[in-house]
Amino acid sequence: MARVVDIAHFDKDGNLTSLKIDDIEPMAGEKGFAQEGGFFVTVKGKEGRAVIKISDKEAIDMANRIIEAYREHVKNFIELSKRRQPLTQERRRKDEDEEIMDELDEEDFGSK
Repeated sequence: MARVVDIAHFDKDGNLTSLKIDDIEPMAGEKGFAQEGGFFVTVKGKEGRAVIKISDKEAIDMANRIIEAYREHVKNFIELSKRRQPLTQERRRKDEDEEIMDELDEEDFGSK
């Protein structure tokens, strides 16, 4: 059995929560027939530990769903960034305009 994933997170109070995924290799059963592999998914936190065994099919389905959700996250992030960019440019223009006005005001006051 090989460790596939080992992720640890600490909350604001310093409590550890971890996610571990261990590989279960396909193997030959007692009568020599092939048995599917799978994965042990372990979640451990301050309240205890839970282990679930998932099949290869469940694992690939979960992986595909995570990838699709990730793609949506990327699309949303790009859209949010594009919306933010014009606001940032507009603020820069306003700041530049204010600087120019301040300089003009200083020049006006300096000449009086």
